[in-house]
Amino acid sequence: MVEDWTKKISYEKYYNQCAPNTCSYSSVEHHNFIFVLTKIISLLGGLTLVLNLIIPKIVQFKRRIRKSEPVPKIPLHIRISQLRLFLQKTVYEFNLFQQQTTNDRQLRFQRIATRLHIICIAIALVVLTIYTSLSTNIYHETVLNPTETQFIELHQNYSTSLSCPCSSTSMHYSTFMAIQPDYHQMCLSDLVSSNWISYNYAINDIGRHYYLDYRASAGLFFYFLSLFCQEAMQTVTNALDVFLQTQLISSQVLSQEFFQFQSDSLIQNWQSTTTYQYVRTIEFMRIISHGNRLNNGHLNVLFMTNTTTRETTMTSQMYGNCSCGLSPCRQLLGIYEYNSTRDDYTLIFEIPHFYVGCYFVDFFFASTLECYYNRSCMIEIDRYMDIARSSTYNFSPLNSTLNSPYETIQSITNNLMVNSWSVNVSFTSYYSTCAPHSCTFVYERRMSIFLVITTVIGIFGGLSLGLKILIIVTLPLIEKIMNSNHRVHPIDFLRRCFTFHDQHRLIRQVHVLLLIIALCCLYMVSSFSPRLVTFQIVKPSLSTYQHLATRYSDTIDCTCSQVSIQYGLFLTVIPRFHQVCSSDFVSDRWITYIYDISNSAQQSNSSDFRYSATAQFQLLAALCRLAEETVNNTLLRLIANYFINIELLSEDALKKRIEMTVNQLEITTPNSYLSTMSLIRGTIVANMFLSGPTSSWSIDTPDVIVDGARIRMKPLMYDGCSCGSSSKCVHSSRGMLAGCYSLEALLQSTLHCLYDQQCIDPNHVFQAMNFSSSLSKSSRYDMNTTIESIVNQLMIEEYLRYISYVKYFEQCAPSSCDYSYMGKDDFIEGFTFLIGLYGGLLIICRAIAVIIVKLISPRISRVIPINVN
Repeated sequence: MVEDWTKKISYEKYYNQCAPNTCSYSSVEHHNFIFVLTKIISLLGGLTLVLNLIIPKIVQFKRRIRKSEPVPKIPLHIRISQLRLFLQKTVYEFNLFQQQTTNDRQLRFQRIATRLHIICIAIALVVLTIYTSLSTNIYHETVLNPTETQFIELHQNYSTSLSCPCSSTSMHYSTFMAIQPDYHQMCLSDLVSSNWISYNYAINDIGRHYYLDYRASAGLFFYFLSLFCQEAMQTVTNALDVFLQTQLISSQVLSQEFFQFQSDSLIQNWQSTTTYQYVRTIEFMRIISHGNRLNNGHLNVLFMTNTTTRETTMTSQMYGNCSCGLSPCRQLLGIYEYNSTRDDYTLIFEIPHFYVGCYFVDFFFASTLECYYNRSCMIEIDRYMDIARSSTYNFSPLNSTLNSPYETIQSITNNLMVNSWSVNVSFTSYYSTCAPHSCTFVYERRMSIFLVITTVIGIFGGLSLGLKILIIVTLPLIEKIMNSNHRVHPIDFLRRCFTFHDQHRLIRQVHVLLLIIALCCLYMVSSFSPRLVTFQIVKPSLSTYQHLATRYSDTIDCTCSQVSIQYGLFLTVIPRFHQVCSSDFVSDRWITYIYDISNSAQQSNSSDFRYSATAQFQLLAALCRLAEETVNNTLLRLIANYFINIELLSEDALKKRIEMTVNQLEITTPNSYLSTMSLIRGTIVANMFLSGPTSSWSIDTPDVIVDGARIRMKPLMYDGCSCGSSSKCVHSSRGMLAGCYSLEALLQSTLHCLYDQQCIDPNHVFQAMNFSSSLSKSSRYDMNTTIESIVNQLMIEEYLRYISYVKYFEQCAPSSCDYSYMGKDDFIEGFTFLIGLYGGLLIICRAIAVIIVKLISPRISRVIPINVN
């Protein structure tokens, strides 16, 4: 009856409840000025050093070419000998530390220092090159407007980091999914056609034929078969329309495997849910019809009129030794003929597995269509029809190659009359609708040759110059020590080295001072500036993950190798039902016992609880059974479903997710259960169905009984309440309630009597329930709680949840865990950073020192006149 729904969504409240701890984002930008500057400075020293070595040689080579004169041709072996001697001499005399005035000892020290310098540089370069070549960097790459093939290839190579945002984040299932049911052949056969039903109704004369005669019930049977087929088809059509109009929310493109898996899971869940709801509605109809003893014509009751008292009563129909008052009896149908000699009916032909009984749904479901797979059997029945077709019989039998002739109608109905489902899920259609504009992925690889060269050159310049200065400072110290007999203190030596007597020494001192200041400032900046440090651990163990989660709970991110995990692999949910559902009072033994007591009270007033006690306890047992089936079926579907989870959840987060799922089941499952029951209850009340034995309406027998005369129904009264105006009229009797309908009386009753031995069974054949034992298990219901309140909670006391985080972790099997924190460069990183910058800073600081000294030298050397007077 709703015309419109008013929706109000507050994103602000949602955000406040979400309360994110951190937000991460990525962007494509050029390197900032500081990065470019430091890179240039680091390359300056290395390139300067390399060019200082190369350019003079190039210049010398060009000068030789210009001054070259024709030389006589020299044999090859002499040239090789000359080249060898030249190389030996060059290597032996190579001196990086040569000074203008040098004696033999100094020259020897300088050459040794040169060789030591070259060896150290060579070792450092080899180690540095190997380390740089083997080290890896993380790269981000983006592919614009990727095709489906490109996406599949990218997912195969970069599944853990691939991100492809959909341009259309929502789409109907019908966009990429098509489902077509293949119905059972009986729903498409002549057996549900109007001609066949009319053919069977033409001889349906209940007064003429025996109540076990096929001809008395066939028309009704096939009419209901047609209705059940139509209802099943309509249920499937409606549910399918709703399902296909459901929207899939997909912010990122799903992988082909995950998309297929999720689609299959959705379809299976929809099929099982639709089928179960259809079957449960029928089951509700059965138990309420049984419990209320609804009049089913001559099938479950017989009307008996006492000619003396003029009172008409209803008694239960009998099928053999089975009474409809105690259980839903049934018996095989057949063709019967009246035997006037014996005043009885004789069976001529028995229809195989084709039943009649107290309640239509029961015998209908127990029957098979075995006879209707066999044309000979159908022709044999036609022989006994009042209007036989004989040669004009044109009804086709069912095909035994398509379905088994021995399957019951209940088994067919439990599958919604569907043999199989044709399902087509198109990933291509999904991808086309999603239509990602770009795909971004992250991968790790070794540094390119360009980066290796620039890095090595940057560090080479600073390392070479630093080592050279160290040797320059150390050589004079060693020379002083060797030339002097007295001990030279290093501090005095350094003081003399940096004491300036001319402009050259002043430039050196300013140069060194500027260099030290620059290096100290850069080291402080690089060492104490916070930066995001990210680490990755491949296939971590549970203990490793728990340790990391404790320290880096806000930033740790682990990708599951198994995206979908069955709930049943790590979750167990055990429902604890009210103790009445496991007590003797829902057992067949108790119901038989109370039935025997009720039989002795048949002459009692309908206000006596014993009058409807059997029906009420049968209803209580049925409600317990149906509640347990509903809960267990829901839990079975839950544990068969898949927990979709791309990232590993912490133990607390997993518990919260499971709690939320189970709590949602606690709310939705009773709602569906109660809405179905309420609909059937309302239908019975609105149509004022007659219950038997007469508890709602009585038969007002006319004074003169004439064949075909009408009788009048009169509503019964309970404590001043008329069953004609309300179905909930009740009267307290023997600690329980009696009323118009057994179900309504039961639901308004409490279980107080079942806890009182004198109330429920003073004979002590059955023991009353122990309320103290219920309290020991923390029952949430007291003795005065109505049965309707308990039924509204599906008889549930509590759900016991057992979550195994170990099994969840094993199923998730994280392929890697990434975590990050704000850290600072350690000593080694800071030191290597300075080495890279040292060479360039050395040159820049020397240039600045020269400029400073040139600017201040005239002022320092200026002569100031002194007045002697």
